[in-house]
Amino acid sequence: MENPYKKASKINPQKENGHREIENSILHALIRAGLSGSEYQIAWLVIDKTWGFGKPASFLSFRKMSEFTLLSQDGVNRAVKNLEKKRILVIGRHGIGKPSEYLFNKHWDTWLTAKANLSTKVNPTSKANLSTKVNLSGTALETTSLEPSLKTTAPKSTTTLVSVSATEPAKEILLKKSIKESGPGVKTPDFLNEQRKNIFEELKKQRGYNSPNPGAEAAAITWMLKQEYTVGQIMSAHDTLKKDTFWADKFLNMQSVKAQIGEKLKSKEVQHGGEKPGKQGLSKPVKYIDAETGEVGD
Repeated sequence: MENPYKKASKINPQKENGHREIENSILHALIRAGLSGSEYQIAWLVIDKTWGFGKPASFLSFRKMSEFTLLSQDGVNRAVKNLEKKRILVIGRHGIGKPSEYLFNKHWDTWLTAKANLSTKVNPTSKANLSTKVNLSGTALETTSLEPSLKTTAPKSTTTLVSVSATEPAKEILLKKSIKESGPGVKTPDFLNEQRKNIFEELKKQRGYNSPNPGAEAAAITWMLKQEYTVGQIMSAHDTLKKDTFWADKFLNMQSVKAQIGEKLKSKEVQHGGEKPGKQGLSKPVKYIDAETGEVGD
C-alpha cells in the first residue's frame, strides 16, 4: 500500500535517524490504559527522556514539559498528578524551585487505570491448573478448575484468589503475595514495619532531623523491602549515593534511593557486608542528560 502523502512531505524519517524501543506488553498496556490526551503526552515524554537516553529516571521541569508537549503548565501539573495517582509515574521531589525526578513504572500490572489490564494466562497442559480460594490463615476454602485465560482484579476483602501448585503450600503463596503485591488498604506485615522503623531511625541519626516527607519516604522504603532488599543494602545504597558530588549539597530522599538502588547493587558500589544481594536493577550507571543542552551529569 502506498502512502498518498509521501510526495507532499519534505521529510523522510528512518530508524537509523534515532528511535525509541519499548517492550510489547508495556505498549499494549498503554494502548488500553484509557488515559486522557494530556496524560498520554506526559507519559510518552517521560519514556522519551528516560529510556530514550538509556537511563531509568530523568529530571524534568514543568517548563520543559510544557515546551515539549505544548500543554500549559497547569495542564502538565494535572496530567503529572493523575499519572502519579495511577502509578504510571514515580516522582522524586527535591524541594521548591528544583526540578523533580521522573521514572516511568514499567510494571504495568501495578497501574491503577480505569481499564482492566490484568490477565493471567494459565497453561492448559499444566498439572497445576487449580484455583484455590485462601483466607489469611492459609486454609483452603474452595477449589475449582481454571479456564485457559482468567481475568483477575484486586481483592475487595481479606480473601485472595491465588494459583496453587502441588509442591507449594497455599499459605506460602499467600504470604509472598501479601508482601509483594499489597496495595492500598492492605496492611503491611509487622516485620516490614519494624524494618522501615529501623531505617527511619538511622536516617534521623545521619540527617539530625526527622523526615520532612515521611509518607513518601515510607512508601519508597516499603517498596524496596518488598523487593527483598535488606535494611543494610538500603542504607548502603543511601550512603553511597550521598557520597556522589551531585548529592553532596542536596537533600537525598528515599524516593531517589529507590530509583537507583538496583543499579548501585549491580555495579557493586554498595558493600553488602556479607548479606545476600537482593533483586538487581540496571547495569548501566545512571546519567542525567539535559535534553536541550546535551549536558551530562552524575
